[in-house]
This record gives sequence, C-alpha cells and structure tokens, in this order.
Amino acid sequence: MLAGPLAEAGSAQSQPSPDQARQRREEIRKQQSQIAADLQPLAATDEELNKALEATNNQVRTQQAKVNDAQRAADEAQRNADRLAADQARLQTEVDQLKAKVRDRAVSAYMNPQGKVDQEALLLQTSDLTEAERKKEFVATVTGTNDDAVDKLRAVRQSLEQTRSDSENAAADARTRRSRLDTELATMKESQAQQAKVKAMVDSRIQSYKREAAELRAEDASMQQIIEEAQRRYQQQLEEAARQRAAQAAAQQAAAQQAGAQRAPSGAPAPAPAPPSGGGSAAANGSFHWPLVPTMISQEFGGANGHPGMDMVASLGTPVAASNGGVVISAGWNNGGYGNLVLIDHGGGIVTAYAHLSAISVAAGTFLNGGTIIGAVGSTGNSTGPHLHFEVRVNGAVQNPRNYLS
Repeated sequence: MLAGPLAEAGSAQSQPSPDQARQRREEIRKQQSQIAADLQPLAATDEELNKALEATNNQVRTQQAKVNDAQRAADEAQRNADRLAADQARLQTEVDQLKAKVRDRAVSAYMNPQGKVDQEALLLQTSDLTEAERKKEFVATVTGTNDDAVDKLRAVRQSLEQTRSDSENAAADARTRRSRLDTELATMKESQAQQAKVKAMVDSRIQSYKREAAELRAEDASMQQIIEEAQRRYQQQLEEAARQRAAQAAAQQAAAQQAGAQRAPSGAPAPAPAPPSGGGSAAANGSFHWPLVPTMISQEFGGANGHPGMDMVASLGTPVAASNGGVVISAGWNNGGYGNLVLIDHGGGIVTAYAHLSAISVAAGTFLNGGTIIGAVGSTGNSTGPHLHFEVRVNGAVQNPRNYLS
C-alpha cells in the first residue's frame, strides 16, 4: 500500500507545488490513519502471543521437572532392582551352602546318634560375625529339625523374589511414565517453537509498520513545510495588496482634495475598494459563516472514526459560499479522496476546505469576501451522495468547525 507513494516521493526530481503538497499531505494522513488502524489489532495480537508463549514456557518448565522426577524415580527403582537381584544371588548361594550342610548334618546325625555338633568349629570357619551368627542359628535350627530350616530359607527366598519382581515392575512403570512425559514435552516444545515463530512474524510486521509510519511522518513534515511556505507567501501577497489599496486610496484622496481646491466639489469621491472581509488576519472564533444555508448536518466532526470535518447534506448543484474572506490557495481535483476541493487561507494559519464539489467557480490566487460563491455541492471523490465536506484547519491541524461558525 505504501511502497508506491513513498517511492514516488523519494524519486521526485523537483519540489512539489503547494497544491501537490496539500494533496500529498492528505494522502499521507489517510495512510497514517490506516497504519494506526492496522497496528492496533497487531499490538493486541502481540500481547496475546506474549501471554500464550509465557504460559507455554511455564508448562514446558513444569513438564521438564516432571520428566526429571520420573527419570530419577526410574533410576532409583532400577538400582533397587539391581541390589535385590544381587541379594537374591547371595542368598541363593547361602541356601545352597546351607542345604549342603543340612545334608551333611543328616549324615552326621546318622553317623553320630548322640547329636553332638561342634559349634565352635563352625564359628571359626566364618569370615564375619553376621555370617557366624546366621550359621550358628542355622546349626541350632538343624539341631531341632532340618525341615524347618529348609522351609524358612524357602520363605526368605520367595519374599526376596517377590520384592525383586515388584522393584523391576516399578522400574518398568517409571520408564513408561518417563517415555509418556517425554512425548508430552516434545509436543509442548513444538507448540512453543510455533508460537515463537508466529510472534517473530508479528513483531516483524509491527516494526515494518512503525518504519513506514516514521517515513510518512518525515514526508508529512516536508509537505507541511511546503504548505506553510506557500501560506507565508500568500500572507505577504495579502499584505502587499492591502498596502497597494491603501496607497491607491491615499492617492485618490489627495487627488480629490487637490481638485476640490481648484473647483467646487460636484460630488463625493468614489470610495476606495475595501479589502476582502477577514483577508490578511486570523478570524476570531464565531466569526465564520455557514457555507450552506439552510444547513442539515449528516456527520459531525470527530466521533469514533475521527471524522476531520463536518458533512452538510444538500441537493446536487446547491451553491457553496466562502465561510469568510481570504485568498484561494487551491482549487481543483484532489487525489486524496476529497474530489473537487477548494482551500481558502483566511490568515493567521486558518484554512477552510470545501470538498466533493460538483463544480468550482474560483481559481487559486483569487482574493474574495465572505459569502462569495466558490462552487456547487456535488459527490466527487470518496463520497456516497451529494453533500459538502467542510473543514477548518489551524496550522494544518483539524478543528471542530462548530467552534468557528456563527
């Protein structure tokens, strides 16, 4: 949307005329309004993306913590299973050894009916006190009944096998949970990456709009400078015209006085032409007149869409009058949507605009009085029906016309 006008402005070989500058300024301000309208939803989208991305980041961090906890649980369960497997292996060895001793004890009991067992000799064969105590207890058990010892050993072994099985199951469950959490984490990270990508695209578009807005502001300032220079020249022309009229009146008065001194006056001298009302000086608030009478307002100044002027409904061809005296600084077609447009400088930085005209009856540089017909109501440019779009600007800034109309 902006590439064409900006490129054209940048490649211009000569400074535009005041009329071209005004048209370009209106186009720039329409583009600035469009950029502002486009940026608003983008800014809201960017804020929503920031919130969504932060929420996803928190979810990823929480999920990562769960994965780490599951991994620690799986590692601990595996260590327990390995330890119990080692205990089972050691116990199996002891069981085998004790079974051998039970068999030996049975043989010894058969060979030694008196039932004497050298417990001290067994103790001397052990490598640590725990094993010694276990063997001593075993000997005591064997002395009573061999079957009880075997049953007890079998029960211990079964308990150990069950514990080891439970530990292995716990480790398997922990690994399954870790795998499921890993899958969920991968999905979250993918969503996180997509959100970051979309946010980067939105941020890029926002920055692009801001760069374009900055370029338009610079061009708008340039156009405004051209307009102000033109207004300054027109103001000088107004003042020069006023001085010429004053000099002409003084000369006529002097001539009349000289002629009166030579002969009796035959009549009063013709009065000097008066300057246009309001010309050359800023008109005070309330001193401007309605350009259409009677007036029916279809749209006021401002509002939700920031309407820069006031729309007055009238039938096609209804005469439009200058709201106050001044000089016409532009009269012709406007490419910014105003259609046929007349701009009148009233001095003091005050300019009135009359848009969508069906016909224009004044030319740029024309000095006129308030109430002079400048054109007719039309529907040219961006218009949905016959009406007059009327604006009041002070130093380029739009004002509410009601503050100036009486």
